[in-house]
Amino acid sequence: MATSGGAKTLGRNDIGTLVPGQAADLTLLDWTSLSYAGGRNDPADCIVLSGDARMVDTVIVNGEIVVEKG
Repeated sequence: MATSGGAKTLGRNDIGTLVPGQAADLTLLDWTSLSYAGGRNDPADCIVLSGDARMVDTVIVNGEIVVEKG
């Protein structure tokens, strides 16, 4: 909702949803490390309080994978 609402506010119909043909940047995180085990109930807190570059598994920029297996 936040991304689609932001796109609507900006008058952009090429961003805001994850569908074919839309521009999107994504960061996929690896939650398998024990140091993040307690954060599954509140992922935002986990990322802010315990997250670091080791969590990054994959980064996709405008549909292209730029980092894989972090």
